[in-house]
Amino acid sequence: MNRINPNRKLPLYTLHMVLLLFVFLPLIFAFTSSFRPMEDIYRYVSPLSWKTFIPEHFTLEAYQTIFVEHGFGKALLNSLLIALLTVAVGILFNGMAGYAFAKFTFPGKKLLFLLVLLSYMVPFELISINLYAMMIDLKWIDTYLALIVPCILTA
Repeated sequence: MNRINPNRKLPLYTLHMVLLLFVFLPLIFAFTSSFRPMEDIYRYVSPLSWKTFIPEHFTLEAYQTIFVEHGFGKALLNSLLIALLTVAVGILFNGMAGYAFAKFTFPGKKLLFLLVLLSYMVPFELISINLYAMMIDLKWIDTYLALIVPCILTA
C-alpha cells in the first residue's frame, strides 16, 4: 500500500488555511459590522485589530432600519412564498412529466422529449419580452401568478 507522509501535506493545508482567511475575513467583517453604529463601521478597519471584528458598541439599528423603514420583511416573505410555491408545484408537475417519459410509451415520445431538451438551450433573455406581453394579456402584471406560473412551466 502506498501511503503519503502527512508532513508532505502540511504546506498544502497551510495554504488552504490562508486562502480560507482571505475568503472568510471579509464576510466576518460584514456580519459584525451590521451590529455597529453607522459611524463606527470603517473606524477600525486600518490597522486590523480585534476591534475590526468585534464591535465596541453593539446595536441593532441597521436591522431596525432595514425591516421597519424599508419594508425588507415584506420583501423577504414575498421571496420565500414565491420560492416555496415555485419549487413545490414545479416538483409536482415536472415529476409527473418525468414519470410519464420514463414509464410510458406513447406516439411522439422521442420527439416530445427532444423538444423538452431543446427548450433548455433557449436563453431566458430570448423569451422574456414575449413572456411579459403574455402576462399583460392575461392581466397578471403585479401579481404572484406572473412570478410563479412561468417558472413552473419550464422544461
